[in-house]
Amino acid sequence: MNRIQLNKIVPKLKDLLLGIVVGLAVLIPGISGGTILFLSNKYRKIIFTIHHAYSTLFRFGKKDNLDKPDYVMLVYVSLGILISVLSFSRLMGILMDNYIYETQFILFGLIFVYSADLLSKIKNKLNNSIFLIIGILIGFFILFMPSISNSNIISIFLSGILSVGSMILPGLSGGSILLIIGTYETTINAINTLDIFYLTIFGLGGIIGLTFAIYVLKIILERFLNKFIIVATGFILGSLLGLVADNLLSQTSSIGFISIFLFLGILVGVILIGTTKYILIKFPLFLIVLILGCGTTDEQNILIPQISNSDIHLRSEDFTKVGFKIVKTYDISELENAEEAVFGWMKDEFKNPRDYELRFYDNHNNAVHSENIIEEIVGENAKVATNQVTWKEGQSDRRVNRRSGTGHRGPGSGKAKYQYYLIHGNAVILCEGLNEEEAIILCNLIIDKTQLVKLQQD
Repeated sequence: MNRIQLNKIVPKLKDLLLGIVVGLAVLIPGISGGTILFLSNKYRKIIFTIHHAYSTLFRFGKKDNLDKPDYVMLVYVSLGILISVLSFSRLMGILMDNYIYETQFILFGLIFVYSADLLSKIKNKLNNSIFLIIGILIGFFILFMPSISNSNIISIFLSGILSVGSMILPGLSGGSILLIIGTYETTINAINTLDIFYLTIFGLGGIIGLTFAIYVLKIILERFLNKFIIVATGFILGSLLGLVADNLLSQTSSIGFISIFLFLGILVGVILIGTTKYILIKFPLFLIVLILGCGTTDEQNILIPQISNSDIHLRSEDFTKVGFKIVKTYDISELENAEEAVFGWMKDEFKNPRDYELRFYDNHNNAVHSENIIEEIVGENAKVATNQVTWKEGQSDRRVNRRSGTGHRGPGSGKAKYQYYLIHGNAVILCEGLNEEEAIILCNLIIDKTQLVKLQQD
């Protein structure tokens, strides 16, 4: 198999594997399929493609012409999700049929851990605590509302709307929604037995839920994402508290029984969170390389360590050759052992401009020794005021900028722009992102492209 063939096959296999992982997440309450897509750096592309498809088919909604939809990628991801759901739903069905209470409380523990992890990443926790309380109260007291039969058409339809609609939002789990409203086991059994009536009603609800989610997603992402996720997470936690309380009050399960399996679920959740990035990003790529054999350059897409040495001595011109645009060249007279420092941007794979700061030192050791002043300006707890940082040059560029529709930057806010950095050889690369996960991917994107061109030239 030659290199051209591999370059065509590998992206499709990656998309298929991504879909399989997303499909597994859809079945497991607590794990968000939207979060997995977000970590894969294909979230916005998929959302745009679905939005474009709806706009084309139904001729409503404004089309976004900033980028081309990728229907091939969407087909392979969707196929992977379908394969995964059909393959693993039987296992979940067996567990729910034979070990219903044990499985439920393990899943409750899993949901609790993922909810806590999601909330820990939210900024301004104290200011947003009211939204969490509102969500918990709604989730807890909804337990006392009149219940609807699992086989009722309205219940099936609503299950499709809520679970599929929430599935594509980062941090929210469609499986958790089904478990809370009491249709999880019924839906799993319908998939296993291919209940056409149930799946048709559920699917119609899912189409409406997906349509609504797609068209409100941009508004939520731009204005209310944190508050929405906090309320929704509070709703899930409140519902779990209500379900546990109901089991205790009805004496269905003892405190000891509940505690054991809740703890087991929490333990599983902690292990999964600790290995999520490896499972979602590194393992599928490793599997592709293992299947196809050596010789494909796609191995370079595997995430590199945050600090790594390299025989390649990098300069700013190496980055401009792959599309990096220099906006400013900084004065480095007070940046010890530095050869050059620049601020600029490069378009990501969705044609969106993303900001970077690049610093170049005379050798790798000096680049590593600068780590303390780098950590001052990177991450959620970064310093944003100029008088708080060691190297003050360009500090205003390190705050989040608001871009207009034309791409021009507006005034800086009080939030740190750079969420991650790489020290690779003699280069330090600071990368913007909505969160650390996205910044990691953007850092690897620019260094992979630069290294590949540099190696080909050398």
